[in-house]
Amino acid sequence: MRYFILTLLLSFSFSECTDLNALQCGTNTDCEWVEDIESGNCSNFNNSNQCNNYSQYGCYWYDHWYYSGWDSCSGGSWYIDNSYCQENPNPPTCSEMSQIQCNNNGDCQWTEDIVIGNCSDITNSSECYQTNQCSWYNAGNYGYWYDNCYGGTYEIDNSYCEEYDFIQGDLNGDLILNILDALLIIDIILNQESSDLADINGDGIVNVLDVIELVDIIINR
Repeated sequence: MRYFILTLLLSFSFSECTDLNALQCGTNTDCEWVEDIESGNCSNFNNSNQCNNYSQYGCYWYDHWYYSGWDSCSGGSWYIDNSYCQENPNPPTCSEMSQIQCNNNGDCQWTEDIVIGNCSDITNSSECYQTNQCSWYNAGNYGYWYDNCYGGTYEIDNSYCEEYDFIQGDLNGDLILNILDALLIIDIILNQESSDLADINGDGIVNVLDVIELVDIIINR
């Protein structure tokens, strides 16, 4: 049974970088978005053939000869977006990733590190200014009894992305994601068991979607 399911999954066509749109490409660290945009004005075309080649972008040839003795290409500005997604030759390391990229990478994990405090608890100006939310007031300049840091509550987000101490989906613990791990996830599904390590997409449920995502990771590595 499990081999039938795996064969069915492998027959699916998984997305390559070239299949992704800008948003999908931007969150996939194995891919990069390449901007390729052309623009111009229809009036720059001086013959009907050139003008008609851009008819789908709003240009059209207008025959003025009968009235004014000259022809022109009308339609205003044209814009062509040929941007595309391609494989990233230099994918970022975990420490270089944004939170979205980190959460979409099976080898990395996002670590929350948020410091919350009160400006009045800070006793020197340098720490006060480092929060970017508090202000330091000198008593002599502003009529206060003593120097102090003001501004209420502050929050400093030092969260970061780091490599997993383990590999999500590595069910057999060999530090390699391969077909053996996919088979183990299928066994977990068929036996109606649960495993945080097998929950590849992080939705709290181990099901066929996790197998699909794991196989996708294996194929695209």
